[in-house]
Amino acid sequence: MKWIEITLHAPVELQEAVTSRLFDLGAEGVCEEGRAIRGYFRQPLAPNLFSELRIYLAAVGALFPNLPKVEASLNEIPDSNWAENWKRSYKAQKLSHVFFLKPAWDTTTKVPEEMIPIIMEPGQAFGTGLHASTRLCIRLIEHIVEFFPSSADLSVLDVGTGSGILSIVAARLGVRKVIATDIDPQAVETAVANLERNDCSWVQVKSESIEKMQGSFDIIVANILLETHLQLANDYKRLLNPRGYLVISGLLSGQREPLVQHFAPLGLGEELSELMQEWEAVALTHRRPQ
Repeated sequence: MKWIEITLHAPVELQEAVTSRLFDLGAEGVCEEGRAIRGYFRQPLAPNLFSELRIYLAAVGALFPNLPKVEASLNEIPDSNWAENWKRSYKAQKLSHVFFLKPAWDTTTKVPEEMIPIIMEPGQAFGTGLHASTRLCIRLIEHIVEFFPSSADLSVLDVGTGSGILSIVAARLGVRKVIATDIDPQAVETAVANLERNDCSWVQVKSESIEKMQGSFDIIVANILLETHLQLANDYKRLLNPRGYLVISGLLSGQREPLVQHFAPLGLGEELSELMQEWEAVALTHRRPQ
């Protein structure tokens, strides 16, 4: 079988959105190398796929006129090439001072003794662990868990889990109640497989939106786009324990302040924030009475 490789050259500010769109359009795999993002599609391409992508990129260009234009090209490649091209860009490496990423197919790299391994095969789901927005979430989760006397007593909700990597992080830090949700069936399937690879199959994975969920959580983590965060704001508040923390990532530089302002009337204020490249993440908590 032959494959189609669609290559996009995008500024760092748009890479997460572009990657997500490629998966939405049916990419079997996506790899990032600098500004180049390559998505791999089975032939024959879905009708109008490339024209839909061009329309999307034109809309992105209109929203961000000051950023470089995203260029797209299409190339046919042999069956044997696409997986190797993708895997070459997905290498074992440190994710934080605690976690070490190791691709599922890597049988040679040794994990440093002092680090916790995370074994991943992203599949058709966002959350390879390499993106700045994911790394920011990991940093904040590590930090927040230390605020509590016992990680085993904590509860974590992972919204839009994608590959399941943030649920794995919480579970490997000792949290014993972790629920991962995603409305994409392929993401749910990928998350379940990765949780099993990391001996975290006890984590509950749900294919539903949090609007329908009940209960309360000590930590809610969501690495998705700003617009979705704003839509889910009331549900975040409803599901967050009075002394809990809401970790929000997927924010481009400059989007943190508008988000914090949006949550202020709900009684949630900024406690922590992290910055990496052009991306920001913030942890919010219920404001205490003065």
